[in-house]
Amino acid sequence: MRNPRWIVAVVVVAAACRPPSPASSPTPEPLQAGITVPEHVGTYAIAETTVFKPASAGVGYRFLGPNRMVADLYVYPIPSRVGACVDACARDAVASEVANFRAAIPAFLERGYYDSLTIVRDTTATYSGVSTDGPGGHLAMLMVKQRRSGVTHFYLFSMRGTYFKVRMDYEPGQSSDEDVEAFVAHLMAGIARGP
Repeated sequence: MRNPRWIVAVVVVAAACRPPSPASSPTPEPLQAGITVPEHVGTYAIAETTVFKPASAGVGYRFLGPNRMVADLYVYPIPSRVGACVDACARDAVASEVANFRAAIPAFLERGYYDSLTIVRDTTATYSGVSTDGPGGHLAMLMVKQRRSGVTHFYLFSMRGTYFKVRMDYEPGQSSDEDVEAFVAHLMAGIARGP
């Protein structure tokens, strides 16, 4: 039987690989447990919101920023088989989701979402003042997409029964790892603060 999270990862990457849609006065959808995604994060603003069916598939947010930068946030409930957990349980759940993403890389290549994708950094991520259930996961990868080289970042956090998955790509001269890190830190702080 196929792992449903692996299939969702493929769908999310496929959606993220299409060009950004024009902005259309988005309104963030309230999520479970009082979680709200901020409309603006620094110089980025939500340009598109997608509510996936069924509800357990989550909500996707596309942020547009300077220099044609795009940040995709995918928010979905932690499966009931994992449940609400903290510390070691949360680390294991996040590690499992990151492993599922890693395992899906050959499918991303096979389906043509990327020409190549090479992991160059696999670390944890924590932010001061952001109360996640445990450390987040972070993969930095060198990519070639449509014969253009660049860098892609994949972050995953769990907080209050919900996974937060962030993906950002950039080409040389368009952005930097530090800018991506700053966006993710501000995004997670905004989510943690709430409405």
